[in-house]
Amino acid sequence: METRDVRPPTTDVWYATTHEERVEDAVSALHEQLSGHYLSLLLVFFSPRFDAESLAQALNNVFAPAIVAGCTTAGEFSPQGMREGSIVAVGFSTESFAFVPKLVENLQSLRTQDVGSLVQDAFYTLDRRVGGLNRSDTFGLMFADGLSQQEDQLAAAFNASLRGAPLVGASAADQMTFTGTKIMFKGGVYEDAAVLLIARSQLPFCAFSCDHYEPTKVRLVVTKADADRRIVHEFNAAPAAHEYAAAIGSPMDELGPTEFARHPLAVRVGDNFYARAIIGVCEGDGLAFMSAVDTGVVFTLARADDIIDNIRSTFDDIKAQVHRPQLILGFECLFRRLEIESNQLKQRVEAIYAENQVVGFHSYGEQFRAMHLNQTLTGIAIGPR
Repeated sequence: METRDVRPPTTDVWYATTHEERVEDAVSALHEQLSGHYLSLLLVFFSPRFDAESLAQALNNVFAPAIVAGCTTAGEFSPQGMREGSIVAVGFSTESFAFVPKLVENLQSLRTQDVGSLVQDAFYTLDRRVGGLNRSDTFGLMFADGLSQQEDQLAAAFNASLRGAPLVGASAADQMTFTGTKIMFKGGVYEDAAVLLIARSQLPFCAFSCDHYEPTKVRLVVTKADADRRIVHEFNAAPAAHEYAAAIGSPMDELGPTEFARHPLAVRVGDNFYARAIIGVCEGDGLAFMSAVDTGVVFTLARADDIIDNIRSTFDDIKAQVHRPQLILGFECLFRRLEIESNQLKQRVEAIYAENQVVGFHSYGEQFRAMHLNQTLTGIAIGPR
């Protein structure tokens, strides 16, 4: 039997967690914690140790007619801390939220016009159900196969059809095995797929994305790349891994997730720099990335600022826009988690997340508006009535 946690009451959005081993027990624990609430949507973020098909069917059987959607993770977090091997669920009330979901399959064959048609159909459904929409009461959520390598195109296409409303989302993960991520939707489990949700709520909300990196003067120019596979073979006409190791002052044999997390490469878009996370060293001493790369791209080596100050400042900004959020739905890159753990900051970050009611999962990338990002904390804060 699990120990029940004590949490501040909310009236429109709730979360539940479980570490039960068996699917039946885990679903029962989630149902017990969320019983008595009428849900329009249940988001479920779960460890890949669970049998996804059994979990999806059981959740749909218990929580329907609520929409049940979610994905596998590289770790879960809630006010109870950062965990692995668990399930975190977030439920939205029928009274304060209306959602229309769309499943996008075959991401490898993604066409921008198809996404636009799906989104327009979703808006039509919402317009009929709850009246006219505008950007002040509408937002989009996106959860995509984190190994599809299509999140950049999908986020851009989805965002372009959202009538100016904010988009946030995350890429499904599989505990850093990089073998297969799962998308859950209405009792089914999918790969090479994504769930898009358009939401309407009269509650105040705030979409956000933050990172704690500053650009240095070190530049690495991509001179050979495989854009389809997100692999950089050469920087500055030399093997990419060798150039990167030299830039960060690390021996080649020490390159790994922790070093990649501590020393991200960033690309400049307008006046801003966005990290491009490195997955690992691949054939011919190339580097595999989690986001789009191509020949001619100029990478800038970034350095980390104080992540604690950055997180506190981000939540201060959120609370200035949304007074006393009921809950903050957050998606955090697994490389941020690795950096937090390697710097022995886990307990401090957990305390800040608990204080601010942050619930979510560690991902293979985050989406914010038209961008697919890495090494960020991205999400949406839901305010009070």
